Amino acid sequence: MAEGETKRPEEAAKSSKGITRRPEGRSWEPDAGNMKVLGRTLVHTGENTGRRARYLCYSGSYVEFTFTGRSLSCELLSDYCEDQTDGTQYPCYMALYLDHQLVRRFSLMPGRHLYPLLPEGENSKRDAWKCEDPEGNDSEEDVRPMDDLGGNDSEEDLRTMVVCLVKESEVQYASSGILAFYTDEEAEIRPTDKKDRKIEFIGDSITCGYGVLGGPEAPFSTETESADDAFAVQCAGALDADYQLVSFSGIGVISRYIEPEENEPLTDVLMPALYPHTDAVLAKRYGWRPESWDFSSFCPQVVVINLGTNDDSYTRGIREREERFEEEYCEFVRNIHRRNPGAEIVCTFGVMSQRLLPRVEEAVQRLSESGVPVRMHREEPMPPGEVTGCEGHPSAQRQRKMAESLTGFLLQEIFREDFAEDDMIE
Repeated sequence: MAEGETKRPEEAAKSSKGITRRPEGRSWEPDAGNMKVLGRTLVHTGENTGRRARYLCYSGSYVEFTFTGRSLSCELLSDYCEDQTDGTQYPCYMALYLDHQLVRRFSLMPGRHLYPLLPEGENSKRDAWKCEDPEGNDSEEDVRPMDDLGGNDSEEDLRTMVVCLVKESEVQYASSGILAFYTDEEAEIRPTDKKDRKIEFIGDSITCGYGVLGGPEAPFSTETESADDAFAVQCAGALDADYQLVSFSGIGVISRYIEPEENEPLTDVLMPALYPHTDAVLAKRYGWRPESWDFSSFCPQVVVINLGTNDDSYTRGIREREERFEEEYCEFVRNIHRRNPGAEIVCTFGVMSQRLLPRVEEAVQRLSESGVPVRMHREEPMPPGEVTGCEGHPSAQRQRKMAESLTGFLLQEIFREDFAEDDMIE
């Protein structure tokens, strides 16, 4: 995790020149009546502006809707964390999908800015993807021109497509608050349908897609982080499931990741403490009162847990520490079961570290014998010499293998009644 300070979003907006006026046309709030909202989100009204922003909290949170119109833009509020040792900045990264195709990844600038998503008419060329900023800075990243997607330059024709805006990076690095979407006057927006299958994934950097777009020699940056390229989101996609992630790099059950020269556990941010809240990290950073998560708002059939890799940096094979991990792991799974009584629980582990695997397996056996509906899924460990992402994390190829393995497991063990109808596993 980058160490640094961030400003309240209203303060960041004051210090950045951003947009000075709202676009003409219709405005749409990011609410469930207008679009499908998935993942944990936190709605906050600015003290100075009086405007409501819906913050996409954990990685992979998104809004999705069917759009019919000529132009579409989004007003977003953000900040970023800055490493105090070397000045490295960690902006929030977003992904734009049109008709389920990735067309753009872009970073958010601090403050309040307007980002074009579907430029109108002749503006649907490549240079129209730059966000509005009087200082001339833009956040253009990986862009496909609208011409490649069947965009029509005729102002007489409307376009209809599914729009999905996803938060790719983590809240510990930068926030992303959606203030509004703007369209032309004739445009319409409606939510996409919810899916029958629902899965929640609880995890650490592996689930976040930490460094998945980078390489073994590359330093981590939020540009290399992509929840959509990690096993959890890919598994949900293969199963055609709605999903939400509760994931945070470096996190554990009894300790966050610590360096080899350290000997005390790092307990400032642990998953059992985060899980009951919508986003306790965001709330703490901005001085807001933590909001309790409404577990009735998303009722998964399956909860997948991938935790223990960072705890291993502390337990180190020491029996007393491993026993404490096992006990706390059991209690956390029981808590998950109490809050999600209709869900099957799958504990998956082992891709980066195997030392705590026997403890996780023992915990699963104990819990199962006590009546908790929990199963164990062993991950294939990365072999020595395998090309990794940043800082030894799974590469995109390894994440795909993890997704394929978990998808097959869930189809056989959980979604058994649908198994014969699914042709996702060949």
